[in-house]
Amino acid sequence: MEVEDGKLLKHVYQTAPIGLCVLDTELRYRYINYWLASINGLSVEAHLGRRISDVIPDVSAGVESLLRRVMVTGEPVVDGAVEAETPAMPHQKRIFQHSYDAVISEEGIVVGVSCVVRDITSRKRAEDALVEANNHLEGRIRVRTEKLATSEERLRRLLESTDVVPWEADAKTWLFTYVGPQAVPFLGYPLVQWYEKDFWIDRIHPEDRDFALDYYLRSSLRCEDFDFDYRMVASDGRVIWVHNVVSVDDTGGIPHTLRGFMANITERKLAQDAVQELSGRLIEAQENERGRIARELHDNLSQKLALLAVELERTSQDPPESAKAISQRMRKLLAVADELSTDVHNLSHELHPSSLEHIGLTVAVRSFCNTLAEHHNLRIEFSHHGVPEAVPSDVSICIYRIVQESLRNVLKHSGVAEAQVALFGDRSEIRLTVTDKGVGFNPSLDQHKLGLGLVSMRERVHFIGGNMSIKSDPSGGTRVDVRVPLPTPI
Repeated sequence: MEVEDGKLLKHVYQTAPIGLCVLDTELRYRYINYWLASINGLSVEAHLGRRISDVIPDVSAGVESLLRRVMVTGEPVVDGAVEAETPAMPHQKRIFQHSYDAVISEEGIVVGVSCVVRDITSRKRAEDALVEANNHLEGRIRVRTEKLATSEERLRRLLESTDVVPWEADAKTWLFTYVGPQAVPFLGYPLVQWYEKDFWIDRIHPEDRDFALDYYLRSSLRCEDFDFDYRMVASDGRVIWVHNVVSVDDTGGIPHTLRGFMANITERKLAQDAVQELSGRLIEAQENERGRIARELHDNLSQKLALLAVELERTSQDPPESAKAISQRMRKLLAVADELSTDVHNLSHELHPSSLEHIGLTVAVRSFCNTLAEHHNLRIEFSHHGVPEAVPSDVSICIYRIVQESLRNVLKHSGVAEAQVALFGDRSEIRLTVTDKGVGFNPSLDQHKLGLGLVSMRERVHFIGGNMSIKSDPSGGTRVDVRVPLPTPI
């Protein structure tokens, strides 16, 4: 399970939609993810061990001094910006925001610097365009009406073009004195209702109401700006997660006006909950696997070792008198030892199929199918064609684990005693199909029940750039299809 956790972290690092890398003290790349490598116009492997000045000389001249300063002082550089062309998009000026932080060893020695890079070109251009449009608008506003001459009114008009709800309220009564028109699509209530007494309080989710009101009151009385998350109930019954940023205006330490912004963060919260749930289920699976191994050691290996110890003790205290009796007893002890050796081998093979490295993917999958069929009275029809002898280790272990998980699901859920495993390939890809004619399931309804296995299989395939589909119908059987591309030979 620790290996899978490591792969998951590596997958997140490599697929993050921002640039990530680590440089050593000589400014050589030690780690870099796909996003940043593609921006530089080279593969990840082409970066490793090379200096930043060798890979992106035009950019390095402006950042090397910053990187060295970070390593010397230990002080990070946060949200710096540089404008440059990249090998991936020549003749196009792009704006990149960068943050640098020292990498410090357990002994307190700076051993490199970590970098986070974001392409903010679109955002910067949008900001510039917005500033230009706002400047133009301000000129027209000053000509047409003095009512919008103050900066507060101009800010209001600007905010009303966003999907964040600006608001203002009396600090004593908590009655809104201003609410932006974005409030209407935000919760679905007419704008006039927001000005009614206790409107905000009554729309807070019942489970969050006590916390939100207590936090709101205590924070505002301290006359300090604050922000917090809570849930509100929309007009159609939907639950909306809200991030509220509040600024407190006071006189002599007594708050009189509250101003702030409400943002809908429901999607972000749901994503966080999904990640947390998956982490919990992965931990649960890890503990279940450890429990299974512990039971295997206790119920099987431990008992056989105890039996072997008893027989050895008996032999030492009461040795047989005849050579024939000695031979019979030794054969019995050898049989127990042979069973122990086989059990240890099988358990080791389940934890890590080392045979993949020695006999190849096809033979390893066939061997697993034969062993599973023999021990569980399951008829497995295995076929293969065109699988290359040399398959990358990450592809091999992925295919092997999916065969394991799929056939275990057949044993647990299908209700039938036979399955088909087909393994095909060529120089460009590996294809795997596992089918059974069992009871099947509804993937949309039963995904939570079988979810961890399905999630694990999908994540494995996605991690190596492949794709997987699962087709199943109640009483119609199940089919698992996997396609994994192979790297082009050099």
